[in-house]
Amino acid sequence: MILQNSHRGKIDKAGCFVKLIVMLTYFYKDLASPEMPPVMIRDTYQDDGAVFHQHDYVEIALVRQGHSVHRLQSKEGDILENSIIKGDVFTVLPGEVHSYVKCKHYRVYNVCLAPSFLQEERESLSKLKHFDTFFNENRSFNVNQLHLTPVEFLNAELCLKRIWMAQNSTRKSRELALKIALLDLFLTVFDSSSIPWKKTETKVEEALFLSISEMENHPERPFDLKRTARKAGMSVSSYMQKFKHVVGMPPGEYSMRLRLDMARRLLETSDLQLEDVAQECGFCDTNYLIRLFKRRFGITPGKHRARCNPIPVQA
Repeated sequence: MILQNSHRGKIDKAGCFVKLIVMLTYFYKDLASPEMPPVMIRDTYQDDGAVFHQHDYVEIALVRQGHSVHRLQSKEGDILENSIIKGDVFTVLPGEVHSYVKCKHYRVYNVCLAPSFLQEERESLSKLKHFDTFFNENRSFNVNQLHLTPVEFLNAELCLKRIWMAQNSTRKSRELALKIALLDLFLTVFDSSSIPWKKTETKVEEALFLSISEMENHPERPFDLKRTARKAGMSVSSYMQKFKHVVGMPPGEYSMRLRLDMARRLLETSDLQLEDVAQECGFCDTNYLIRLFKRRFGITPGKHRARCNPIPVQA
């Protein structure tokens, strides 16, 4: 799979060439056999042993677990380092040089697309809200990431599961099913106007990562900014600033989004009364939940449940 080793560098102020990295190059043809359709999904653990590398395919990375620092190198040899955490989504385009360091329990889904796929579907994909930011080969050297809440990430995982099933199918319709599932992933992740977008370099402190994980694992708990910041060993202003840089929105807003996502999930998967849904998600007032739910999703909880559940068949 590793077909090429090369050195990259830049000219320093004294006019001397400085070797920066030993780079590995990966090719799509080594990921899949010729009869495979133009996509492969990998679920991999990364460690600090990963070196700088590039590939000729498009890679969509969805961070499943833990956190790490993603390093991206420009053509001029400049290094951009950015922390990535569970729930982050980013892309690596053909020819971009990158690696991972400071990995801690870091696990990631890699969706690898053959170079031809985006060209074939470019006209349709160009209508996606974030297509140019994440897939334009002439994009600027910058941090471009989305952060999915656990429920949003679960929806993305369902798309990945359908891609995986189609990828391993022996049916004649396999390639069609794969393309439909893959386009559904694009719509789910890259066409949302509400998913937080991160554009600046960040450094994740362990205390902050644990704070975010606790919030995501227990969204129903009341959010107390002062208590949370103190537990993380930070001032309120420092915590708010670092949190927004990492997640893409203020902690209070993110906490509310988690609770509303939890409510939506319960409406879709349980028969709990709305009052019980509100209580399970930490809302003391049902009307308050209804108002915020409609503001977030553009529909009332009752109408959302009716839309998601099939109409009972009359005997």
